[in-house]
Amino acid sequence: QDGNCVEESCALNLYNFTRHDPYIIECVADNGKSSRISKRYNIDVHYPPTLTTIIRTFGRSTSIDVLLQCTSEANPPGSVYWLYSDGEVIESEHHVYTIKNEHRWPNSSSILSFTVVGY
Repeated sequence: QDGNCVEESCALNLYNFTRHDPYIIECVADNGKSSRISKRYNIDVHYPPTLTTIIRTFGRSTSIDVLLQCTSEANPPGSVYWLYSDGEVIESEHHVYTIKNEHRWPNSSSILSFTVVGY
């Protein structure tokens, strides 16, 4: 990264910019004769999803409640969904599975919960 140009035209080359770098950069023109002018640029870094998973179980006398949470961080934000082993999408089914989805940039989260009875 270099921003030390002193000429009429200037180019700023950004290398290895990551999602953790500042999102706004500014170009300033100043010749000392009048007030300086500037232009701000918003940098939108796109990156693939990363997944975080949590598994929780709550035992009862005759059943176990299971909570599976999967959270993805990506830009642009992605979708999180559940699949059976044969690739079929798991849908919320009354009295079987409950699925709750949340989207808060840059995260997408899905919680799948169900109860195992008579274990």
